Amino acid sequence: MSFSTAQLRSRLQQLPPARRYWIAFSGGCDSTVLLHAMAQLRPHLPADGLAAVHVNHNLQPRAHEWSARCRAL
Repeated sequence: MSFSTAQLRSRLQQLPPARRYWIAFSGGCDSTVLLHAMAQLRPHLPADGLAAVHVNHNLQPRAHEWSARCRAL
């Protein structure tokens, strides 16, 4: 599967306008790539139109490390 920021922008343009995009951010590869791509699209988003949300459920012994990684990004 291929992915590009241009493809993402095209898909977003097909949706009704949003005031803010909330990215569910686990800190893993997929959500990191999505957050990075959305950050590249910031000039095309509403002001303050991008936010990342990470929830630590403490289900894994190293969950605190993932939370720290998310905060660092």
